Amino acid sequence: MNTLPEAITWERFRILSEQELKRIIYLSQNSLLIDEKLYSFSSASTEVMNFGDMRIEFNDLFSDINKNITEFTFFIDNFPFFAKIINPLFVYVIFGNGDILSQFKMSIKSLVDVGKYKGDVLIVTDHEEEVQELCKDYNLRNVIIIQATATDRLDFVGIRVRMLASDIVKSYSPIFYIDADVLIVKDINPTLVKSSKFEKISAQLEDYLYFNNKIKHNISVGSTLFNECPFEINDVNGFNGGVLFVPSGEKFQDIFKIAYIMMVKYTHRNGRESIPFYEQSILNYILYKSNNFSPEPVSSITELSCEEVKKDAVFIHYFPAGGERTTHMKNDIKELGLC
Repeated sequence: MNTLPEAITWERFRILSEQELKRIIYLSQNSLLIDEKLYSFSSASTEVMNFGDMRIEFNDLFSDINKNITEFTFFIDNFPFFAKIINPLFVYVIFGNGDILSQFKMSIKSLVDVGKYKGDVLIVTDHEEEVQELCKDYNLRNVIIIQATATDRLDFVGIRVRMLASDIVKSYSPIFYIDADVLIVKDINPTLVKSSKFEKISAQLEDYLYFNNKIKHNISVGSTLFNECPFEINDVNGFNGGVLFVPSGEKFQDIFKIAYIMMVKYTHRNGRESIPFYEQSILNYILYKSNNFSPEPVSSITELSCEEVKKDAVFIHYFPAGGERTTHMKNDIKELGLC
């Protein structure tokens, strides 16, 4: 019986499932943090993806040990390496007229012009057209805008918890939620890399003179909930949720789901105005109780005004300024020449 000679081809092919293909595309569009060094995608074959001098085999990528979206393990010469995917997201919630839109305009401009940020931005708003125009003005292309409505303040502030619990943010790491009254005063990109070594959700500790800032005693950081159902904890300061760092949407999705469920259950039983400072109280209570909170990295890089900006400051949050915060933001932009 005659046999046909083996075909000689110049190309090799690999058959991928839809899930495998999406995984490869996702990785190729983002950077990897390996041993505190950043790597970008450079090339691929039918067997490997190359990120600089890191050669990552497809067999490792699709292994059963790699079930997470934003981190994975691969092997080189029999030794394991641990990679985190740097796919950042900034989140804003913008409801209402007047000052809130003025503040958002300054904040997003500082994020682009000063922060040099080019990643994705998620904006939840009841002013979709105006927000879209602002984003076009600042050449923001990777923007997800969700049109929403709010009937009261609980809706307005609670929706950020719902967003952080959703699948929309699941593939992002790290995530920064920031209020509209926050300016970025330094290149944000080094912070996105440095913050990736932190494993817990972070926000700025409240530490104001003449106030009791403790979670056990201050209604703005959860004392109402703590006193109703206390748990073992030192006499720690609570935190302000105006700048909130989440290491991974995937890793902390369930925590934000728990926070949202608690908010719904508690307000359904006790009334929509029953929790002082709404979701900030909920987050203080749940993140401390579940041991998922750390003051760092946010506390060290966030200031409350431009009067004495510390060397490492990246964010300035104007919430203590009350009704004058828009004026303070405008003055500081001119004074610091940020925009």
